[in-house]
Amino acid sequence: FTQISNELKIFDFKFNEITEASSFSNTRLLNFEAIKDGCAHAVVYWWKAYMESEESVVISTEPGSSPPPDHWRQAVFFLSKPRNLKKREVFETLACHDKDHIWFSEASDPCAPICTCSFHISYNRHQIRKMNDKRLKKMYQSCLRKLNESTVKGKSKIEKILSLSDGFYLPSIAANEITSAVVYTCGEMNKADSNFYQFNSLGERIKSLGMNFEQILEGDFLFNEKFELLMAEPFFRDFENNWSFETAAF
Repeated sequence: FTQISNELKIFDFKFNEITEASSFSNTRLLNFEAIKDGCAHAVVYWWKAYMESEESVVISTEPGSSPPPDHWRQAVFFLSKPRNLKKREVFETLACHDKDHIWFSEASDPCAPICTCSFHISYNRHQIRKMNDKRLKKMYQSCLRKLNESTVKGKSKIEKILSLSDGFYLPSIAANEITSAVVYTCGEMNKADSNFYQFNSLGERIKSLGMNFEQILEGDFLFNEKFELLMAEPFFRDFENNWSFETAAF
């Protein structure tokens, strides 16, 4: 990203002084000053954790740091409308938080943002993150292309793919790379799934079986349907805990 404003401390939390999570909320007015001409699209923020009172042991996710390997680096909150700024112009916004979220808004509307597309409700952050993971995308594309090329050389083609997951990522990338195939997913297709596939022109080639994971594995279903390719990831909406890992094997 290109930084076009000064850095400001947003909030300072003293966790040893918090008594009730229900009252853990605050709103603060921020005045960002532009350091160059440009267009502001988002607020990028991060945290520093001081592990003892002397503040000599610090864990940070700021740009250029070495954050914990199992934690996000920087967070991005997109503004409702891009804002063109001139050098030294002040951009005023509200920083807000409750016990679960941090968000930024216009001074006239401090309410927390609400998902209206159903996508953020249907999927966790690990699923959504995959859309911007270039390494992961290249890995899957490479595997699918090699597999598709090998079947073409063998004078056959992949026509039916089964995705054992409630995620949207695997069906989308499979349908996009292997255009001769129809991808079948388990579970019911909800509004978020349907809208995503239609928007990416994949709606006709990604279909739901209307069966859960256990039903698909029972009996002779997999043998009778004769899928040429099976893809899977450990993400199911009915499961309380879903893992996040990526690998490819044939």
